[in-house]
Amino acid sequence: MAPEQPSGGATPARPDAPSAALENSAALENSAVPIPAAEDPAAPTSATGNSAVPTRVAEDSAVPTRAAEDSTVPSLAAENPAMPTRAAESPATPIPAAKDSAEPTLASENLATPEGAAVPATGRIVLLLTTPRTAPGLLSFPAWQRLRVADAVLAADPDPAWLDAFAEAGVVPEDVAALSVGERAGRLVVDASGGRELVWWGSDDGDPGLTDALAEHLSRRAVAALPPEVEVITGSYDLPGARLLDLVSVMDTLRSPGGCPWDAEQTHTSLLPYLLEEAHEVIEAVESEDPAHLQEELGDLLLQVMFHARVAQETSDFGIDEVSAGIVAKLVRRHPHVFADAPAGSAAEVEQSWEALKAEEKSGRQGFEGIPATLPALAKAQKMLGRLARAGVDLDEAIEQAAKGDELAAALLRVVVLARAGNEDAEAALRAALGRMVPPEL
Repeated sequence: MAPEQPSGGATPARPDAPSAALENSAALENSAVPIPAAEDPAAPTSATGNSAVPTRVAEDSAVPTRAAEDSTVPSLAAENPAMPTRAAESPATPIPAAKDSAEPTLASENLATPEGAAVPATGRIVLLLTTPRTAPGLLSFPAWQRLRVADAVLAADPDPAWLDAFAEAGVVPEDVAALSVGERAGRLVVDASGGRELVWWGSDDGDPGLTDALAEHLSRRAVAALPPEVEVITGSYDLPGARLLDLVSVMDTLRSPGGCPWDAEQTHTSLLPYLLEEAHEVIEAVESEDPAHLQEELGDLLLQVMFHARVAQETSDFGIDEVSAGIVAKLVRRHPHVFADAPAGSAAEVEQSWEALKAEEKSGRQGFEGIPATLPALAKAQKMLGRLARAGVDLDEAIEQAAKGDELAAALLRVVVLARAGNEDAEAALRAALGRMVPPEL
């Protein structure tokens, strides 16, 4: 089911949708030919338990097997997860039924063809895989070709925006959302018989269970006749970072009418405690050296960025696109040694260049402007002393003037100067020491 379009936003993509793939599509991947019969029509099949036909999934395939212990329904059989080519040794030999199979068997001579003779095509099923993170109408040229020449196109609850794109191309898909997964697979196999070509338009959720059901129907068909060929085509795929679009979509849904009441009432001010908390949790995750923990906390911090951008979209004149465009422009501008012809020196020279470009951009800034007042004291002191040093101010004199006879304050500031001289982070050093402190025994 495609999610309903929230007011004020585009139709959200399903956040759990796979990237350019049907769920379990490996079961039919690279297949453009019919499934051959077993090599020895007289030999029993090797499916697990009482399954009529061995399963088709290799050990490294992501597709679960369909052959349960008590199953009498065969599934696609082959040790290689890719379907074999048409040039099988005996393409016309039917797959024999197991002892307990409910399907009738046919004598091999009834379907046998002369040695070397071509087997006529019995139809084709095209599984068209797409990503829901591209705009409607954006498909590869081969995908559009197959849609336009197909005898029929089936889909389950297709996105209305895609229906408009199909209509412009003269493609009219049949919506079979009312059918069960097994019935959809049966329609594909039956309707593709007799030389017809059917295209299945992949759903945003990856059509869970469809390839397994299709394997069952193809195996049943292969007992009595050659089944239709199956071909997998990728019409579109995700680029790196595409899942960020899912986050934009989810946030749009949460903030739109009918979404979450709590999320809808948040403001920049009400979100500040969460932003501060998540930033500190990221620091903790980095220092714990736990990748899984860091991944989770970075996601929580990213949510805060997306949340504030969404609030701004409703109350100001910018949103997440403007936020992203701004930081991209800044990174390009401050890396002239990468994106322009400036010479690339050492890391220290790059840092000096960054500060010079930053000062040029902030030419109107005075004194300590731009240093957050809410920074922890040691971090704030290091920022302020660093700015004084770059301006050529004598730090000893600055410390004496600031301390005004307070020896403790002067000592703390000198420690920060010492940390800066050693290219150390005073705040991080103290935090690490506190983390190593042994608690008292209670």
